[in-house]
Amino acid sequence: MVTNLSSAIILTEVELNPEGSDSGNEWVEIYSSEDFNLNGTYLKNKDEKKYNLTGIFRGYLVIQFESQWLDNSNESVYLFDSEGLIDETDIFQDSDNDNFAWSLCRGNWEFISSTKGAENNCTIEQNNQSEQNSTQEDLPENNTGQEEPPTEEPEEQTINEENQNTEIEFQTIQQIQDKNNEKIVLNPPKKQDANNHSYETKQENFRLLVSYAFSLLCVMIIIFISFRKL
Repeated sequence: MVTNLSSAIILTEVELNPEGSDSGNEWVEIYSSEDFNLNGTYLKNKDEKKYNLTGIFRGYLVIQFESQWLDNSNESVYLFDSEGLIDETDIFQDSDNDNFAWSLCRGNWEFISSTKGAENNCTIEQNNQSEQNSTQEDLPENNTGQEEPPTEEPEEQTINEENQNTEIEFQTIQQIQDKNNEKIVLNPPKKQDANNHSYETKQENFRLLVSYAFSLLCVMIIIFISFRKL
C-alpha cells in the first residue's frame, strides 16, 4: 500500500560540503517507514531554489544534486508537498571537505560521520563520546606519572604520644587528689590530771548555781514591783 501522508516522511541527513568538489556531490537524505509516493513533493533551500521529487520509495532515499545546490554556511533544507511544509532542518555550517554530514539524531541535528543511504550512526558517536568522557574522568587531575608516596606514620605516633601524656597528667592529678584526701591526724591531747579536772568541774557548777540564783532574785524583784503598782 502506497501512502502520501506528510507524517510518513522526514529529512534525516544533509551533506553541504563533501570531499572533493561540491558540484555533483552534495546530497540530501529522506526517510519513510512505508512506501511513499513522492509525486508532488519538492525540496527547497535557503535561497528559495526548488528541486522536484518523483517516484515511490521506502526506507532511506538519497537525493544527489547534479550541480552545486547547497551553500556551506547559513543553509537550511525544506521539504514541501502540495499542501505545504512537511519538514525542515536547522541552519547549517560546514567549512571542511570531509565525510562529516548533518544527521538527525533523536530529534536533534548533529554533525557526525556520514551514513549516506543508511541509518545514522548516532549510537556509535554517542558511545565514543561517552567513552572519552569516562576516560577523562578516570584520569587524575595532576598526572605526573609518579605513584603517590605511601602514607606516613608519624601522625599515628604523635597520637600515641599525646595519649601517653594524657595518661601521665591524669595519674599526676589523681596523686594530688589522693594526697589532698589524706586525713591530718593531730597529736592526741595529753591526759589531764584527774584532780585538776575535778576542780574545774566544781568551779563550773558553782558559777552555774550563782547564775541561777541571780536570775531567780531578779524575777522575784520584778514580781514584787508589779504587786506594789497594783
